[in-house]
Amino acid sequence: MHGDTIAGLRLLGPARPIDRGALDEVERREGFRLPPSYRALLGAWGAGGRLCGFAYLLDPTDPTPRSSWRFYREFMPTDGAEFRREYGQWRAVDDETWARLVVWADLDGKTFAWDTGRPDPRGDYPVWYLDREGECAVLAGRSLDEIVGRFLGDGGLDRVHPPMKGGRWGLPATYATGRPADFTAPLLAALRAGDQAGAEAVLAAYADAVNGYETSAQLFGALLSRAADGVPAAARVEWLERAAAWYQRCAPALTQWQGVPAVLAALRAGGAIDDVVRFVTAVDTACAPLELAGAVARHDVSYLDVVVRNPGPAARAACVLQAEAEGDEGSGPFVYQLEVESLGPGAETTLRFGWPNFMPRRVRLALRPAP
Repeated sequence: MHGDTIAGLRLLGPARPIDRGALDEVERREGFRLPPSYRALLGAWGAGGRLCGFAYLLDPTDPTPRSSWRFYREFMPTDGAEFRREYGQWRAVDDETWARLVVWADLDGKTFAWDTGRPDPRGDYPVWYLDREGECAVLAGRSLDEIVGRFLGDGGLDRVHPPMKGGRWGLPATYATGRPADFTAPLLAALRAGDQAGAEAVLAAYADAVNGYETSAQLFGALLSRAADGVPAAARVEWLERAAAWYQRCAPALTQWQGVPAVLAALRAGGAIDDVVRFVTAVDTACAPLELAGAVARHDVSYLDVVVRNPGPAARAACVLQAEAEGDEGSGPFVYQLEVESLGPGAETTLRFGWPNFMPRRVRLALRPAP
């Protein structure tokens, strides 16, 4: 842990400072000055860290052809501009402003970008937040301090682009260098040993670097999975209740679609974990001659792995997932078809279903002849 703060952020992990001369070279190459707070952060702690458990800061000094900084410098005036012309994406930004935008942080296509043509007297630039789908483009702040303190820290991002409708991200005021190790194994080990304080410490350390939406979803899934076998029933249900309450605050609609209330109700009524999972997800093979080789291979309310075997001649498995829950815009039910490689007689394959916005209620399996 670094003792100082920058723009209201605490450092988690080792500092990897970038040399001042390398930042000077970036400014000469790019033709604009880096904002002072951003430059100070990179000079003290380095690039690549996760800002408030959300976006990762790009490294403008990375010389590799596949660097994210270089990717966005090429994307914005080419594909990005074309998407705007052809599909009307990010329409809240005018063409003149778009031509000046420089992306400096990213999370799976959700980005922050400076308007480099409008520096203030301190050298800071207005910052735009752009979503991946091209539907959301908002002026998020006018400095790194405002982005951290208001847009990320005070719920501004939740108001314009929550993880799910009605949800919230739950963002810590930290800058985490490197990805935190998965907390599932040490947390469950502590619970098996009856070490509540140890489990609390593991979870707190992880949540301090990663947003609450991701942490709560992972915690709930871990407690309901096979990985949690051996945790005393009372402790498991207690932590499931806690995880579910946190998860529902971050993504209320998602937890409804995933059947979280039904899971908790069944557990409160004394249902066993395996029975609860099978209650939520059902595999139906009655509609086709496709054998289930291992029942549900992964017990989880968000993802479903099904191992199947072809008992007959060579065939291509066509697997249709039908959801009884509605989607994020009230549409549904969904029908999803997943085709796998041709299966010879007796061959097995794993069919993996995973959805970000609803719980798969039923999987129907079918076979059709291979071409």
